[in-house]
Amino acid sequence: MWAGAIMSTSRLSPARPRNLCESWFRGLRWLRGGISVPSECSHCSRVATRRGFCTLHYGRWRIHGDPNYTRRVMSMEEKFWEHVTRGDSTDDCWSWSGSSVYGYGTLHLNGTKNRTVRASRFSWSLHNGTIPEGLFVCHHCDNPPCCNPRHLFLGTAADNAKDMASKGRGRKVGPPASTKLTDDDVRSMRAMNEGGVQQRILAEMFGVDDSVVSRTVRRLAHKEVK
Repeated sequence: MWAGAIMSTSRLSPARPRNLCESWFRGLRWLRGGISVPSECSHCSRVATRRGFCTLHYGRWRIHGDPNYTRRVMSMEEKFWEHVTRGDSTDDCWSWSGSSVYGYGTLHLNGTKNRTVRASRFSWSLHNGTIPEGLFVCHHCDNPPCCNPRHLFLGTAADNAKDMASKGRGRKVGPPASTKLTDDDVRSMRAMNEGGVQQRILAEMFGVDDSVVSRTVRRLAHKEVK
């Protein structure tokens, strides 16, 4: 291999020889009459490119001051406490300062690519043990970012829905908007629309949503009214 390399570079051409890959070519020392064997990195078997280091170890040395630097992976517990701010008393909420989804704190699971766990759920597991399958971690304090285990309790999906409803956070379900209209309202609305009145104006006049007006004038709603 090296004989061919020396013969192909007898004129000391700056171009890379065809029988040398790019990584080897960068590590060569060009001398008069031929080339010398490239040196190895002092920390691995790669070709040394700068200051006796390969590209990887040179980058670590330049940025961190240590060619053998490796980033320490924080434990889940360390990551949790890094983003938690406790209150003055044990009954205060513990605020979460990390990433969140819909107000609920999230933690990235070590050893996974994209999996996360809710901070409140991790807090319960950390202080009380494993959560049985199928149970949710709910808040007594009704504060989604809170991670204080004193404010958390386990419950089923039904328990969680009842808790939301009792606190007024559940989705308010009332009668359909179209039931506000009487038969006379429906007839008047259709007649006015046929006369050229815009649906937006009709919605303001009758106090309903635009979609209700649209369905009514197209006879998709209140079909029984003639």
